[in-house]
Amino acid sequence: MRFPSYRTFNSVTHEATLALLPFAQIDTVGGNFFLADGIIDELSTRLVGIQGIALAGRTSVNAVAAKGRMLTEIAGELGVSHLIEGEVRRGDQDIEARVALIDGQAGAELWSDRVTGSIEHYFDGRKVIGANIIAATCSALGLTASPAPSRKMTRDREAYALYLQGRAMIQRIGGRRSTQKGLELYQQAPEIDPEFAEC
Repeated sequence: MRFPSYRTFNSVTHEATLALLPFAQIDTVGGNFFLADGIIDELSTRLVGIQGIALAGRTSVNAVAAKGRMLTEIAGELGVSHLIEGEVRRGDQDIEARVALIDGQAGAELWSDRVTGSIEHYFDGRKVIGANIIAATCSALGLTASPAPSRKMTRDREAYALYLQGRAMIQRIGGRRSTQKGLELYQQAPEIDPEFAEC
C-alpha cells in the first residue's frame, strides 16, 4: 500500500519556550476584579508575536498548573524552558502586581518586578506595564522585543470588565452554555464603547 506524500515545512527554531502561568488574585475589596486576567491577556498577545519565543497553549498551562506541582515539574510537563508567574493584590488604597521570569529547569528567578499604583494607573497604563514586562523578559532571555500590536482598547471600565469576563468564560469553562454567555458578554462591551476595536 502506498501512502500519499505530504509537503513538509521547516520548523521554526525557538530560543525560548515559555508558559504564562495563571496569576494569583488577592483581593481585600470585593466585587469584580479582572486585572490579573487583563495583564495575562496583554502579555500573551505580545509574547506570541516575538521571534524566538514559543508560548505554551493556555488550556494546557491551566490544566497542569491546577495540579499543584512545583515550578520545575510544571516546566517539565509542559516542555518549556521558562515560566512567567505573578500575582495581583488589590487593597483599599492601591493595586500591586508582581511578575517574575523563572528558569524552568532550576526553578530560580531570572528577573522580577513589582508595580504599585491606583486602579486608574493600571487601567490607563496596562499596555505600558505589559510593554515593560515584555522588554525585561526579552532582555533576560537575550531576545529583541517586538513592537506592540496596534489594537484599540477601551478606557471604559465596564466595557473592559465585560470583555474579560466573556473571554474567561469561553477559555476557562468551556461548554455550549458558557460559550454562549461569554459571547453575549463580548457583544455588550462594544455597545458601551463602539471604539473598542480589540473586542
